Amino acid sequence: MAKTIKIISLAAILLLVVLAVPLSSVHVVKAGCSSLDLWVAKTGSDITGDGTQTLPFATIQKGIDMSCGGGTVHVAAGTYVQPLHINFAVNLTGAGAPTTIIDGNDCGTVVTISSNPNEVNIISGFTIQNGNNLASIWDPAKEQVLYAGIKLPAIKMLPQLFSPSTCGGGIFISCTHIVTVNDCVIKDNMADRGGGICNQGQLYMNRCTVSGNIGVLSGGGIYNEAGCSPGSGSMWLTNCTISDNDAKGSINSDGGGIFNAAHMELLNCTIADNTAQRHGGGFVNVEPTTAIFKNTIVANNTAGAPGTNNCYNPPPAVITSLGHNLDSENTCHFSGTGDQVNTDPLLGPLQDNGGPTFTCALLLGSPAVNTGDNNGAPATDQRGITRPHGPYVDIGAYELAQQPGPITPTTLGQPRNSPNVPSTITRPYFPAQMTVQFVSINPHQTTANQPVTIRTNVVNLGGESGNYNVALKINGQVEQTRMVSVGPQATQPIKFTVTKAQPGTYSVDIDGQKGSFTIPDTGSTAGAPVNGGLIVFLIIGVLVLASVMVLVLSRRPA
Repeated sequence: MAKTIKIISLAAILLLVVLAVPLSSVHVVKAGCSSLDLWVAKTGSDITGDGTQTLPFATIQKGIDMSCGGGTVHVAAGTYVQPLHINFAVNLTGAGAPTTIIDGNDCGTVVTISSNPNEVNIISGFTIQNGNNLASIWDPAKEQVLYAGIKLPAIKMLPQLFSPSTCGGGIFISCTHIVTVNDCVIKDNMADRGGGICNQGQLYMNRCTVSGNIGVLSGGGIYNEAGCSPGSGSMWLTNCTISDNDAKGSINSDGGGIFNAAHMELLNCTIADNTAQRHGGGFVNVEPTTAIFKNTIVANNTAGAPGTNNCYNPPPAVITSLGHNLDSENTCHFSGTGDQVNTDPLLGPLQDNGGPTFTCALLLGSPAVNTGDNNGAPATDQRGITRPHGPYVDIGAYELAQQPGPITPTTLGQPRNSPNVPSTITRPYFPAQMTVQFVSINPHQTTANQPVTIRTNVVNLGGESGNYNVALKINGQVEQTRMVSVGPQATQPIKFTVTKAQPGTYSVDIDGQKGSFTIPDTGSTAGAPVNGGLIVFLIIGVLVLASVMVLVLSRRPA
């Protein structure tokens, strides 16, 4: 009898422990993960930090390792000298490409993405630079041969010489992974193939710049090849600039801007001022592949082999034009509606023209102005400037917001592919025109007296500089204001920090852009909704277990 009482007592204690566990916390996540949202900052610590905003980690890799599947690692501004390895679905969000830098320090690929099939990553707001994934002993950055494969001033190069893959200096994407890269800069990286990016999976790039990268064998900017599964080796680039990349170091170096050996689609992109030692200064397309171009500029590239400066497309590889592309020569053989060949687009150099990434501006009088196709075109250009300014979008990644002089009515009645349209259409000169484009709140849920960061962008769509007073309203009342000056066709980021002591939901309004954040009432006894059915099931289970134990023990001989 005493044994029975003891067993029932143990069962009751077990039941109390089970009921004490909050049912709302039951969640299947990656083993060892910490949270769906984690924070990293240069002021943080991987030892004492817990990944919260108040106690962030110090390294991005720590945030990745501790993140739950499908979670987001928020990275504060700073330069993080570390290679990253991503082997599951996790998103990285930086504070913006100009200020949030992942530096590979010439030690292999900067960001390596290799995970389970069909997992997804989104990488936004970073500069990814100084990756070095070379197997060769030639240093193209210094135009010199390395002694025994090692730069004498930099022994740190040694590990990358034995890398199993020499594809991708800035980013490597494995054959089954799906990756979206937004508002990023990939620059000053090098590899044997794909100095900037090597894609064997599915890559989506939006509003990015790939520049200053070197591919010793092929693909100075990007190398795209089929991986190990159907659909791999596919990429879609929208509002991207591929400029000032090189394929050099071998007499067979091809594809200064892009080397495509799979499937590729470009929409409103600019490929300019790239160089290849042999074929395809701008772009190379090899069998059995398809490259699709629309509203895209390929211009002013240089190659060693005659007739391949902008494009090299040996049969049976196919370049398909969906129309309104511009080739400064006629090596891409564009022949769709509105295509322009042997035409100088009048591009400016790669530089800061506003927005988070560098672009090549269209100069006044450019034949790319107002000659694109609105159908399917992105709503903004690479900098975030609204498209179109005028009846039609501009060709390339840059939308020119003004030109002196009126639009000529007679030219608007001409066919869309008329060669006369580019040289005669002009636009009025726009004064400053300010708009607030979005509001970002981080975190959406916090505790009393903890800071909440609220960000927005003020965009000047006009052709003159101007001032704008930005007012932050909390629950309908003006909390803070900022006066900002924004140049023509430029963007000015704004950050507010607020703290609140009282629990509740706080509405946020910046010039009509709205959001909210919440402070839970930690003193309230009201918790998550109780699952009564599950509780009953647990009680019955514990009682059944106790009954079985009583029967077993009661039948044992004394």
